[in-house]
Amino acid sequence: MGKKPNVIVVLVDDMGYSDLGSFGGEVKTPHLDLLAANGLRFTQNYNSARCCPS
Repeated sequence: MGKKPNVIVVLVDDMGYSDLGSFGGEVKTPHLDLLAANGLRFTQNYNSARCCPS
């Protein structure tokens, strides 16, 4: 077997698709851009709408 890959999951809240520099955003995110350039980027994400009456 080959070398096992490193896996990093970045989970954030209230961030739009183009908020990161690597996705065309205006905010400078050099470290995340480097991870995106050398890793795997998910470009189609879907989220179900929630309805939580209180």
